[in-house]
Amino acid sequence: MESVGKASDMVRECFPDFAIENMVLAGEGLDNRAYFVNDAYVFRFPKSPQAAESMEIEISLLPQLQEKVSVLIPQFAFVGRRGKSVLFTGYKKIEGVALSAIWEDASSSAQEIILRSLGRFLEEVHAFPIDRAHRCGVFLHRFRRVHHGDFGKVLTALAPSLEEATRTFLHHLHQEYMADDRNLFFDSVLLHADFSPDHIFCDPQSAQLTGIIDFGDTGLGDADYDLLYLFGAFGWDFILRFLPHYHRTDVDPVLLHQKLRFLLLHNTLDDLWMGRDRKDAALEERAMRTLNEQVEKICTNAFW
Repeated sequence: MESVGKASDMVRECFPDFAIENMVLAGEGLDNRAYFVNDAYVFRFPKSPQAAESMEIEISLLPQLQEKVSVLIPQFAFVGRRGKSVLFTGYKKIEGVALSAIWEDASSSAQEIILRSLGRFLEEVHAFPIDRAHRCGVFLHRFRRVHHGDFGKVLTALAPSLEEATRTFLHHLHQEYMADDRNLFFDSVLLHADFSPDHIFCDPQSAQLTGIIDFGDTGLGDADYDLLYLFGAFGWDFILRFLPHYHRTDVDPVLLHQKLRFLLLHNTLDDLWMGRDRKDAALEERAMRTLNEQVEKICTNAFW
């Protein structure tokens, strides 16, 4: 895992004529570490070979996707390589404020502008031609713990760490999800797949979207998955307000609600499993705390 010094050395190695005046850590996720450079660029460094493979997909996909969407997405001005291996990418910093920071205090009219823009953006992404996505290396985004039949195995393996009520509830939601074929058979679309309020940027004055970032998890799959993180952050009422701006005729609100509840907990359980698998105590502890909070809220019909 590179330090600021090592990261700047990599940039200078690949782009010796690019002057680095300052470089500071912008944030770190499970797959990438990001830096602000010269207060004008974001440079992302993959933390594993798998993350580097995902970055290669972004390099191929995002220029083509930008032609199809009405909101700014990262366009790589810098792609650093050593041999054939990608070391980092750099793109012009997208201005604006994260949706997570402004939604609650926004006026009703501003919220409607945001909802309308979010609906249009997702429609544009989901309409991207599947054959072109395939040629960019985009793969089928499947929930391996569910569709490969080992969700129960993971739940059993984590059982000693989970309260009995939590295990029972997770098992119930899984059975509910698997019982409806509409959750398992659908027309795949291109997904952002990490459509979190932290990755959506807005102009706080006009409420217009200024950009969407972090396409590292992009894949082909169920369009409803792109509502997951909005649901997790803002609740079911947000989704009900959003749906009229997302012009699909096949949405069953009851099924969607059940699906989003399960997928929300599924993702958190997956983080818990990942933390244990990687021996990352901080990730495991954070995921366990989140899981307990989510189960409590869902069981009490609060928020979700």
